[in-house]
Amino acid sequence: MLNAKHWENEYDFEKVLTLYEKLSELLKELLPSYCEEKIKKKISELKNKINIIIKNGGYYYDSKKSNYYLPGGFQLPENLYNRLYSYEKDGIKWIYSLFREKKCGCILADDEELNKKMQIIGVITGLYYSMKAEKFLLIVPSKKLSNWEKELKRYIALNDLDILS
Repeated sequence: MLNAKHWENEYDFEKVLTLYEKLSELLKELLPSYCEEKIKKKISELKNKINIIIKNGGYYYDSKKSNYYLPGGFQLPENLYNRLYSYEKDGIKWIYSLFREKKCGCILADDEELNKKMQIIGVITGLYYSMKAEKFLLIVPSKKLSNWEKELKRYIALNDLDILS
C-alpha cells in the first residue's frame, strides 16, 4: 500500500490501479465486504482519473493545486499549460518521458519554425517545480537572451533564476 500512495502522489494512476486490482483479486475471499467496497470505489476513482488523463492528452489537472501533472509527478502551472498549443504539450510530454527513462537527451527540431522555446520553458519549469532538477544549462544566441529571460521569469521566481551572458 505504501507503493500505491507514492505512485498516487506522483500521478502514476495506472500503476496504482494495477496494484489495487491485484490486491482486490488476491484478497477477494479474505476481505470483509466493507473493505472490498472501499477497494472497488478506489478502483473506480482511479479509472475516472485515467480517463481524464486520456482526454487531456496525458495530463492530469489537480484543481486543488491549479497544476497539470504527468505520471511521475512532473507539474506544469496552469497559467503555462493554458498558453501551450497541443503540439507543445506533446513535445513537453516526450522530453519528460526521455528524462524519466534516463535517456541522455534529445534534439527538439522541426521544419516549420514552430515555437520550440515554450516547450523548453515548459520542461524547465516542470522539472524545477516538480523538484526533479535544480539547475539547467540553456545556451541561446545573445540576441535572443533577453526574450528568453523575460519568458522564463514569467514562470520561475526571479530569485531562483541566474542568467549569465
